[in-house]
Amino acid sequence: MHLTFSFMNRNIYKKLLGGAGLATALFVFQACYGTPRDFDPDVLIYGKVISQSTGEPVHGIRVTIEDFDIYGYTDSLGEFSIYHNFREGDRFGVLFEDVDSVENGRYQPFDTLVKVENGVVHLPVALKTEE
Repeated sequence: MHLTFSFMNRNIYKKLLGGAGLATALFVFQACYGTPRDFDPDVLIYGKVISQSTGEPVHGIRVTIEDFDIYGYTDSLGEFSIYHNFREGDRFGVLFEDVDSVENGRYQPFDTLVKVENGVVHLPVALKTEE
């Protein structure tokens, strides 16, 4: 009985050391060669959301880059900024949604199609209130 237990312990130690060795090799490989490079430049998508009726900034509006599941929210000044890797001339959709409607009223969703020019996209938006 004692020999079987000792044999099982030896196999467990071998597996643990083998796993640690593999993890070490992978770490060294990443340290030497790094992670894959992202060759597309990051584009700044920024702007300000205001109320069409009052001209006041609207905070808490979700700004979504469609088809990429990337989003951000407007701050207390109605401003937002999102970085994503697009190429010059790429077109993509941006959706503006009032997801908290209790805090700042109800605004209609607004979507637009934009094109990357000079590495930035500036989007000033005036949202209509729902009636």
